[in-house]
Amino acid sequence: MSDITHVLELLSEAHPAPEEVRRGATDDELVQLEVDLGTPFPAELLEWLRACRGTTAGPGGLYGVGKDPECLDIAYILDGFPAWRAKGWIPVAGDGNGNYFVLTSESNGNPVGFVEPMETEEEIQFYVASNLFIFLREILANEVARTGWPFDAAYISGVDPDLLSLSPLPWS
Repeated sequence: MSDITHVLELLSEAHPAPEEVRRGATDDELVQLEVDLGTPFPAELLEWLRACRGTTAGPGGLYGVGKDPECLDIAYILDGFPAWRAKGWIPVAGDGNGNYFVLTSESNGNPVGFVEPMETEEEIQFYVASNLFIFLREILANEVARTGWPFDAAYISGVDPDLLSLSPLPWS
């Protein structure tokens, strides 16, 4: 099963109102978003946004393209954090408590980090996934059945061993 297929299956299980899962973005919308944000998107983010342009699934929503509602719009959220744009960070989800998960551009890929703006909006507090599809899979799987993600080191070592090479981690 492909990464996107698995994530979409989990999305259908995790979301209380499937009609709120917005259809995928068009190529024209994605090109325009990249131009507006001034940064090219990683291939896995483009693949995700072509399948789902945003949803209220997960603890604080999975972000996407478009202003309906604004709270799920990558561009709208990024406007509030200019330092993220300068760092090449792309907000991909919220935790439901005013904190964010951002796709980063590191030398070893595009891991997803957790940012707590009340602490500092310019630092990753800890990394939660080594790539976007693992992040999407785990945030949704945790909604379906509490898995221990992202705080259980033994669980993480089994589902995302590449995360262990990053620092800081949730349990460190």
